[in-house]
Amino acid sequence: MKNLFCFLIGIIPFSVFAQNKSNFQRQIDSLNSLRKEYQNKIETIDGQIKDLDSKKTIAQFENVEGLDYYINQQLQIKIRDKASSSGKVIFEPKNGMTIKLIDFIDVGNYWLVSINNKIGYVSEVFIQANPIITEFKKNLLTRKAQAEKDRINSVYNARRNRLVKAYGIETANKILMRQYWIGMTSDMDRESLGNPDDVNSSNGSWGVHEQWVYEKEDLFLYFENGKLTSWQE
Repeated sequence: MKNLFCFLIGIIPFSVFAQNKSNFQRQIDSLNSLRKEYQNKIETIDGQIKDLDSKKTIAQFENVEGLDYYINQQLQIKIRDKASSSGKVIFEPKNGMTIKLIDFIDVGNYWLVSINNKIGYVSEVFIQANPIITEFKKNLLTRKAQAEKDRINSVYNARRNRLVKAYGIETANKILMRQYWIGMTSDMDRESLGNPDDVNSSNGSWGVHEQWVYEKEDLFLYFENGKLTSWQE
């Protein structure tokens, strides 16, 4: 009887351990299954996003006139999903097909093209230049340069109007020319020179003393209670 009791005492912990191990394994299997399910959902969502992005791009350029390019060459054209040689090849048009040149990406020298409701990028080396294509490319780049110039002017004018409203015309013009002067506030300086690389501050009976460091300009500005009192170049 004593031996049986000892045997039961020995086997019960083992049985509990085996049961716990089995429960843990079931939980692990369940979590792995759940993870796989979510991964499949994520892949599905990623695919839907790419599809919507493609449709959005097509809709964006569907009314763009573009320039037709008839393919008749030995060099095989590869249309990629981004303007890079590392982009995935999404289509390889054959001789006799026509692609539409939509835009030119001067960073990397890629053409944005469309064919069969597909939008992608083709390296300029695959497109045989001719006077019509050269003129089309020139006009595209000219329009883009003008658009960028207009954008910069718009940003500048908006900033100038904000500064004039806050500080008046004279002070606004000084700030726009990146000037600094005795009596200017720390807020004015941030507008003029930007945030300093470092600020050393101390407090005393006179108030707050700050040294603003601009490393690139090798410039040190000294503020007393938020107003510029001196500088060192």
